[in-house]
Amino acid sequence: MIDGETIVTLKEGLLNGHKALNFDEGSIILNPNKHSQETVLYLQSACNPVGSQNNRLVKHTKAGRIETESLVSMWITTFPPKGVKEYVLTKGIFQRVLLFWQDWDTAKRMGVSMKRMEMAFKKLPKMSVEFDDIVEYFTGLRKRLRDQVLNVSEMSFSEWDTMTRFEQEDVLKEHMTDIWSADESFYAACYDAIEDYYSLLDGLGPGIGEVVASFMPAVENYTVIFAVHMAMLDEKWVVTGEHVDMAKDMLYDLTKNLILWLEDEVEVGYKKTEVSEYKKRFAIAYQNTDALDFEDSRGAGWHRKQQVMQTYMKLNGVTRGTAWNHFGKYAKEMFDNVKENKVVYIRLKEGANNE
Repeated sequence: MIDGETIVTLKEGLLNGHKALNFDEGSIILNPNKHSQETVLYLQSACNPVGSQNNRLVKHTKAGRIETESLVSMWITTFPPKGVKEYVLTKGIFQRVLLFWQDWDTAKRMGVSMKRMEMAFKKLPKMSVEFDDIVEYFTGLRKRLRDQVLNVSEMSFSEWDTMTRFEQEDVLKEHMTDIWSADESFYAACYDAIEDYYSLLDGLGPGIGEVVASFMPAVENYTVIFAVHMAMLDEKWVVTGEHVDMAKDMLYDLTKNLILWLEDEVEVGYKKTEVSEYKKRFAIAYQNTDALDFEDSRGAGWHRKQQVMQTYMKLNGVTRGTAWNHFGKYAKEMFDNVKENKVVYIRLKEGANNE
């Protein structure tokens, strides 16, 4: 304070400017506390697209209004946060990002431990891709994009270089349909991609189906983004159906993986049940299929495993991947198995229905 006047010095924070940020413990951002609501609001705004005017972060302080535009790309890793249902259904954070979930079981943990022990008394191996190589790759893409903008706008580099970022953004908006174009195969491939994405919703119950559907706009948006990037890798400014197919190959698997996680972790339509409840559901599915008797020592009461799984899927509104995941986790020990002409049959063990 000088002569009764408050002097405010603004210091740029992590979310200011062009950069990529990595959070190794993303759950810290999501854990509920007295600041979490404000954190979630900033994170939602930071994830909005650049140029949408919805990516501006605003904070009101005693000294006045502070405003900055988020131009940051974030890579966040975390264990699934507690209360994941609330975040998926109400916060809208996961729907704004490209979400990859991986089941980290004991075998994977042990594999990492083995790799870690292999490095005892050894020098760390050189990275296959160095940091400078990554920087050079993206700066090269940016330069090529800038040159294309100058070409279609018939503008000189000196004109471009003297503009503010907002003026440059206006030029991009004016010529965005001239920078890239799409051939006839692009739209057909996009329609095929949409059909494939929505086919993943087949068999889902109405509650979980609505949750998964809320991720689709982001998947569609990333399909175009990835397809454009594939075109730039080909050093082309025409985006084709082949580029869309390459994007879909990645996003389809990510979306399928996401559904497996949501079906298993998010409480929609019923309370999360204990192991005994899942065993009961498999027993019901088993009882709703036909039995087969073998004339040899294997005896009677065998049911085709595939039919039991299909019945479980239908009765519980889950996909094939989730049904098999549930079987492996909760019901595998309930049944005996035999194989006849490559067809697997199962029979409920004595007393298993009463567990």
